[in-house]
Amino acid sequence: MMRLRRHGLSLIWMFALSLSQNSLFAQEHSKTPEIIPEAYPKNYFLLQANSNLPQGKSRERFSGGDKGFGVSYSYALAKRLIVGVNFKDRVFIKKNGTHMTLMTFGNHTQGVFRIYHPLYLLVGTEWNYMIPTLSMQLPVIKDPDYTTEVGVGGSAALWYYLSPKWLAEGKVMRWKGTKTSRLEGWDFTVSVGFGF
Repeated sequence: MMRLRRHGLSLIWMFALSLSQNSLFAQEHSKTPEIIPEAYPKNYFLLQANSNLPQGKSRERFSGGDKGFGVSYSYALAKRLIVGVNFKDRVFIKKNGTHMTLMTFGNHTQGVFRIYHPLYLLVGTEWNYMIPTLSMQLPVIKDPDYTTEVGVGGSAALWYYLSPKWLAEGKVMRWKGTKTSRLEGWDFTVSVGFGF
């Protein structure tokens, strides 16, 4: 536990140091007229860590959420539009103490709003294909109590450029399954992305 805490503090220290070193980088592009500077990459690969909170009828079945992980690919389609695909696991804790994991494949479309460079607001929608499983270990075993769902959601995210190729993301999403009303919740995600 102490090692994990020490590792977390070192990550926070490195992030703070990179923010202070990027002040010159931020000033360099703050006067550019583009939403995201034209010289920046159009493709981004993101590693994600997420946490989930059940809502609505899901509260009757789950006592809470747990941590999950994922990957995402985003593409700057136009000056004000980001589209992409993602894969993540949403982990929920059932009332009996066992876990249920939603293997989630999704696509997202987000509008980009420049707050100030290097900070950007992304707001949009996401479609998800969710497969309820007992765990993410191979072989994947489907949870017999739940059916496969197609979900929709709205999201808001902040992108902070650490450099022209690296960014950090914080994202909040409210989602709901459309096939039944049994699965819905909030999704909180932090990501580190690399542009190419």
